Amino acid sequence: MAIQILPLLGALSNVAGTAWDLYRRATQLSESKRDQQAEGPLAKTVERLETSHLEQAHLISDLSRDLEQFAQALQFEVEELRQQQAKFRALVYFTLFVALVTLGFSVWPK
Repeated sequence: MAIQILPLLGALSNVAGTAWDLYRRATQLSESKRDQQAEGPLAKTVERLETSHLEQAHLISDLSRDLEQFAQALQFEVEELRQQQAKFRALVYFTLFVALVTLGFSVWPK
């Protein structure tokens, strides 16, 4: 059972890039809004939206880090399973060899 890691890593890269863009835009917006010092309900609404946007960007960033760790752990597990499978295959071949040698000695005329 082969697990494709490259699509996961591609998706992780996209999520991380999007999170970075969102974070960068939010910081630019918040800096420009602080410079303007706009008053009124519209400015407060925009500020709340910016704060929410920053929180979402942080959550997406955290999610991308968790996804990256998951992908690395999954890759490690896949490599471990491949090593175990190689060891098992070698054991099976050795056992078959011993069985054939034993069969050959038992059938060999005396």
